[in-house]
Amino acid sequence: MRNLRLQYAYEALQCADRYTTVANVAYAAGFSDQSKLTKAFKSNYGLLPSEVLGGARPKGV
Repeated sequence: MRNLRLQYAYEALQCADRYTTVANVAYAAGFSDQSKLTKAFKSNYGLLPSEVLGGARPKGV
């Protein structure tokens, strides 16, 4: 179940608009808070959620 939630979070971060925050994605993926998502995400993917979110946004926006 945890892997499905992490996969959902990863895809949501990649498709995020400029108004999306890591906290929004954490709650939508079923994590109780942003720090729980960040710890699990870093352990699973070797990246911070904010790094994936930042890569999804065009520069200068």
